[in-house]
Amino acid sequence: DLREKVDDNQYTDYYYGQDYTYRDSDNYIQYIKTWGSTDPEFGNQPAIDAWDDLMAFVQNNNMALDANYNYVDSQLNIDSLIDYFVLNSYMVNKDWLNWNTSWWRGLDPSGGALKWRYALWDTDGVLGHYINYTGIPDISANASPCNVENLQGVGEGHVQTIKKLIDESPIVHQKYVTRYADLLNTKLSCPKVTAIFDSIVAVIAPEMPRHILRWGGNMATWQANVQAARNFLMTRCSQTLSTGLVDCYDVTGPYPVTFNVLPAGKGQIKMNSEWFQDYPHTANIFGNIETILKAGPIDGWEFSSWLVDGAVISTADLVNPDIILQITQATTVTAIFKEIPPTSENAIYYWHFNTLDTPTDVVTIPADFSLISGAAPMMTYTGTGPRDIDANQTGSDLNLHFDELAGKCARVRNPSDGRAVVFDLPTTGYKDIKFAYAVQRTNGGQLTNNLSYSTDGTNFTQAGLSQSAFNVTTDFSLVQIDLSAITGVRNNPNFKVKITFDGNTIGDSGNNRLDNITLKGVVDDLSVPTQTAATYQVFPNPFTSNIQIITTEQMVDVSVYDMIGKSILKKKNVNSTTETLDLGALNAGVYLLKIRTANGLITHKLIKQ
Repeated sequence: DLREKVDDNQYTDYYYGQDYTYRDSDNYIQYIKTWGSTDPEFGNQPAIDAWDDLMAFVQNNNMALDANYNYVDSQLNIDSLIDYFVLNSYMVNKDWLNWNTSWWRGLDPSGGALKWRYALWDTDGVLGHYINYTGIPDISANASPCNVENLQGVGEGHVQTIKKLIDESPIVHQKYVTRYADLLNTKLSCPKVTAIFDSIVAVIAPEMPRHILRWGGNMATWQANVQAARNFLMTRCSQTLSTGLVDCYDVTGPYPVTFNVLPAGKGQIKMNSEWFQDYPHTANIFGNIETILKAGPIDGWEFSSWLVDGAVISTADLVNPDIILQITQATTVTAIFKEIPPTSENAIYYWHFNTLDTPTDVVTIPADFSLISGAAPMMTYTGTGPRDIDANQTGSDLNLHFDELAGKCARVRNPSDGRAVVFDLPTTGYKDIKFAYAVQRTNGGQLTNNLSYSTDGTNFTQAGLSQSAFNVTTDFSLVQIDLSAITGVRNNPNFKVKITFDGNTIGDSGNNRLDNITLKGVVDDLSVPTQTAATYQVFPNPFTSNIQIITTEQMVDVSVYDMIGKSILKKKNVNSTTETLDLGALNAGVYLLKIRTANGLITHKLIKQ
């Protein structure tokens, strides 16, 4: 039985940076389990007291008031509570709340999961099987989605909390109903859940004869039980739930809404909590409740406007272009994107940390991407301390490049007093240099990042920077400095950037988390050795399909990049003085051709018509 054990300090430490200080201590995990009785797995009586206090606050205060709601939101992961009830309602679980229920939070301010959240535990009483230990009023496949919300005296305040929040908080009412609808249209749709169900059956079926031989029973009974569960699931995921949501939550519909993107493949649409993957995509959307839509472009494209039933709806916010719709009929919604004009700015170096593995802390991390051949861009945590840098599992989507995901980030540990993160960033062959990264802090983490730079590799200064001190918040934010006007930064093999910390730097807890660190620049024509006509030729240029390359020295490899540094084509081991490249599939624009020979690197601008 190889599985992860959720109620284990090693699990919470690995995924969230929350471990107990010693076995049976009050810190740093509060983990509560209900299995007949309710007991603390970690955190002792203070864990129970903290939870009871929060439940009492919810019941004794009006959740429609912002101050009250904001306090509960600061203590409880409301999205986790919603998902927990939606999933158990969907499956008609009849063995939870007074059994098989666990919830927890971390107390270490340098870790994650600082709000109470739920863990899914032993769901064998679902899909029409097992015993109704919870006393659910209706255990049939036609049970109402709000079936469990009026239960009294079951569990430790979970039912009363979700009901009061739905009834009193417009925010939670909208979130709960639309989350249910989002999942019914995506992960809990009939095609999705039956495919998963059938895939599990396909794995288990070959093992059943050995199981029966050891434990008894017969294949006919097992197959009948499987079919009964599948029939239950099919009834549950169909119109039954949609009708129930209308009856429970004063919504109308659902109405069929078709979503599309133009041009095809240039972006995505997020409905409330879920991104649609395939287009056109038809979803059943409820009326009398707000539906929030967000448009997300791919790299190189930006949002332009919405088209709703033929009417153009534009937005001035091109970064997070959200609209709110009240659906009253069958509707068609299209997100329109446009291509960003080509730029000559390149990503020279990039740290995304998604492959960073730190069984022990590290003090140096090389860049994940380098555009300059032979360069050695390095990130170094100077000085010494009890902790250095390790990988954190939760990265940022700010400043992402090269289709990377918001995976890991680098966690710079306290105490950081007298220490700094220094970046070796040779700018050989580039000008108009810009440095950027995403950063957040934990509650006890460093409050300020102070940036400086060096042109000689030794002495650092802030001269010429429009801003050098940046406040760090508990949410990721983007730090950017533009060094384009500073002459000494241009084409400099000794260039460095330094981040020093201020505020909350002497304690043992707390950290800053850095992600998606980039150095960008423009090819400096004055710094590239002049190549004579006899050295190389590239033709035709501008081009429409193929280009021909002729050199006087044998080429080692040939590469083509777009103007943000993304690799388009790479040919290794050319070992010839002539080469033909088929670039007909490229979009019109400007590209960089890099030719490496035994004696150096040639960079040439290409123009695709």
